[in-house]
Amino acid sequence: MRLCADLAVRLVDDPIVRAGITLTTDTSTLDTPLQDPYRDWMGTFEELASQAERAGETKTRVKPDALARFIIPAFTGVQLVSETFSERKDLLERVHEMWQVLLAAIVAPDALDDWLAVAESVFTAPQSSTV
Repeated sequence: MRLCADLAVRLVDDPIVRAGITLTTDTSTLDTPLQDPYRDWMGTFEELASQAERAGETKTRVKPDALARFIIPAFTGVQLVSETFSERKDLLERVHEMWQVLLAAIVAPDALDDWLAVAESVFTAPQSSTV
């Protein structure tokens, strides 16, 4: 969640990050779409999801690799729609909503309230693009 929150803030505040995301998501500007950033992000999220699974923090029905392959495109879609509707002004709020849905799907019901509280603190705490 913190990685997504940090990237959301950077997408709003940092023109270099915005340019990088534009290069990654705008496949019309390159002969071959950039795949390495997606691979890197999915690898990072797969490792984090594996750690969470080993720690018993997630349901084992959703495998770490599948979760990573879902989170990264979901974030990409959320940020593109936020860019379209609000020039990303609501991006942090939309990513928070994305995580609320994800948490309901991947954590045990008896732990959901605790994780939703963590999400609330991650996405509503004062953010800085220098995190």
